[in-house]
Amino acid sequence: AEQVFERAVIFSLVWSFGGILVAESRGIFDKFIKELMDTNKSRCLYPPKNTVFDYFGDFGRGVWLPFCDGTTNMAFTNQLPLEQQMIPTQESASTLYLTRLLISNNQNMLINGPESCKTLAAKTLFNVILDKTKFACNTIPLSSYTTPSNLGKYMMAHMHKHQGSFGPLPSQQLVFLLDNLSSVKPEIYGAQPPLELIRQFFDYGGWYNTANCEFQNIIGTTIIAAMGPPGAGLFSIPDRLLRHFNIMHIPKFKEETLQQIVKSLFELKLQKHNEEVREMIPATANACLMIYQNCVQQLLPIPSKLHYIFTLRNIVRVIKGILLVDSKDVNDGDQFIRLWYHEMMREFNDRFNQAQDRKWFEG
Repeated sequence: AEQVFERAVIFSLVWSFGGILVAESRGIFDKFIKELMDTNKSRCLYPPKNTVFDYFGDFGRGVWLPFCDGTTNMAFTNQLPLEQQMIPTQESASTLYLTRLLISNNQNMLINGPESCKTLAAKTLFNVILDKTKFACNTIPLSSYTTPSNLGKYMMAHMHKHQGSFGPLPSQQLVFLLDNLSSVKPEIYGAQPPLELIRQFFDYGGWYNTANCEFQNIIGTTIIAAMGPPGAGLFSIPDRLLRHFNIMHIPKFKEETLQQIVKSLFELKLQKHNEEVREMIPATANACLMIYQNCVQQLLPIPSKLHYIFTLRNIVRVIKGILLVDSKDVNDGDQFIRLWYHEMMREFNDRFNQAQDRKWFEG
């Protein structure tokens, strides 16, 4: 029993203090925690192979297990459209695990970080993992044009009045995903009215109906929010709102993680192709990533090229284009290369608005 309690405290410590850290600081924190456990002769030492952020506690067996082993449930979202499918990685698996844990205990959560899997993880949780008979899940994409009135009306449209309070149906929990929280633009005096509405809900358990000045009490509702770092059209959010969230930072994917994601997507989707095509999957995945990374580094979104923004979605669209051709019509490796080349040209080359950029890409 003491080891179970110790393991639970260590796991909570890691994600309470370390979950908010950026990638550069996590290595320092990992070393600190392991040295602290050695010094105090902990009975629940982490495996030496990876970091403390790569494991969760199996309290039944009394061991640390990796969030993702690279083989289990790799196709658990295979029934969804390609752009909604998630390939499990250490980052995404830990996000799903902790978000589900917090939602099940009515705790609000903020997922922040650079381009990664923030929104995809939350939507995967909604669509695949959570029991729809117990959780009523809704997504609200925010923008610089979001107003408190629109936000309040949308949220109230999914609530039911019961004994003077608004909330989900009996025996259910209402969950909202506020996507792109940091896109709300501050007004002239620095306030962000839509976010103040959410802050009022956290502080007072509801907000006022401006038509009749009646306070609307809201119950059984949990908020998940996703946001990117300030800059490039994104803004900071008020500390008075931030304090209500359990915060988790998702670092930008490492190169090996990106390779795992792209290679797994190709392997899952090209299973019906012949063996010659399937043998080309590793080289094709590496080529996609190399071109994508070169575009990110070389073709920056300057004022005359504001649309030069490249993400993993570009590679997903390449795969979708390849899948439009029936596997029976791709008879050998040469045909597959020509098909891949065509989709890469349509997805990347057609985006460029200057001849020198197209020449650079084709060269």
